[in-house]
Amino acid sequence: MKIAFVTARPPYPPDSGGRIRTFQLLREVCGVHEVTLMTASEKRSDELALAALETAIPRLNVRAVGIAPETPLGRLGRAARNPVDSLPYTWARYRHPRHIAHVQDTLREGRYDVIHCDHVQMAHVFAGLATAPRVLNAHNVESLLIQRIAAKARPWWRRMAIGWQASKVLKAERRAYRLFDRCLAVSEADAAEIERLVPG
Repeated sequence: MKIAFVTARPPYPPDSGGRIRTFQLLREVCGVHEVTLMTASEKRSDELALAALETAIPRLNVRAVGIAPETPLGRLGRAARNPVDSLPYTWARYRHPRHIAHVQDTLREGRYDVIHCDHVQMAHVFAGLATAPRVLNAHNVESLLIQRIAAKARPWWRRMAIGWQASKVLKAERRAYRLFDRCLAVSEADAAEIERLVPG
């Protein structure tokens, strides 16, 4: 099969839970199928990571686009726009127009049997796009994580701000899951929660 594998940033080095899971999945799938990784390179360390990834998985076809790193002013702008933005604050960081165009153009160019989206934060790329069957890799149920953070946050204004973001994450997650045909969950508990959020 030809698989398009979409990530926000290079899944290398395998030094965190998400990267370890993604790297191992990529390595196993590349042993059997033809895989094209579509990702973005934001800084020099990303470029080095991609070079190391190609050495670690020689059969992997990497299609990366360079994007400008987000500046402190850019973060401020993202925060200022967030009250009217459909995406949560942290997710909006992955809405770089160049990266989105790169993924969508690459998907239109090639005939893929399966599209794999790694992390729910990248799901918005697929809205309104006609593609092959899509799979979303849910590393976490993000709304549950942020709700737990909000419950423990102090002082009260911080708890309210994080709680507001938690409600945005919940809405965004529900929209995101509906863009896909299947979802990969890490645990039975996560699978049950995703099924509860978006039945079927």
